Amino acid sequence: MNLSLHTPDSSLKPPDSEAFPVHPVNPVNPVQRIRHRISVVKRWKRLLLALVATLILIAALAVWWVNTHTLAISRYLEVSQPPEKADVILVPSGDSAPRLAKVAELYAEGYAPKILLTGFRKSNPELESFQKKHKIPSAALIIEPDATSTYTNATRSAPLLRKSGARTVILVTSWWHSRRALSTFRHVMPDVRFISVPVPRNAGPAGRREVNSECWKLALYCILYRISPW
Repeated sequence: MNLSLHTPDSSLKPPDSEAFPVHPVNPVNPVQRIRHRISVVKRWKRLLLALVATLILIAALAVWWVNTHTLAISRYLEVSQPPEKADVILVPSGDSAPRLAKVAELYAEGYAPKILLTGFRKSNPELESFQKKHKIPSAALIIEPDATSTYTNATRSAPLLRKSGARTVILVTSWWHSRRALSTFRHVMPDVRFISVPVPRNAGPAGRREVNSECWKLALYCILYRISPW
């Protein structure tokens, strides 16, 4: 029996490593990865700072514009109409003393037989004093205690006005609040005629704080509730 060793065929020899070089796969460099992340974070920070700076600049310009045009804006905010005979005199809470005084004046002159007070607590000492001082009977008062904003003043007053059958309502509020209040009530109750008879402004220039605040609130109401600014 021939037990000679078999010589492997040279044609089956593996390819030369120099002819076909094999490059090892380099793993991702952790340092480079960290640097890339830091670079991305820095870019986002720069973008965010630029955005914040732009918003601050816009807000500053808006405040400057309002401050330099206070008188013109105050004239726009005030909607004052001559009083007429109505079914109800309506007054929202806030800056109560001058508003209630105006309501008492209109009631004494016989412009309406009913007074609707929205946002007033029934146990309010100011309200009790108002009723006694001006000798207003309880039967003439309709009190809505739950409203907390101009919009809820309107929405919570709506069923009470409809229940009373009111078609014409005198709206009494502060002069700087009169446009937003009138627009809101008209938006909520388009079937009721509202007449704006606000508390007259004090002598001298308009209050800058009230005017500035009311401008932002009116803009917000136009966006949130889609009331008309006119």
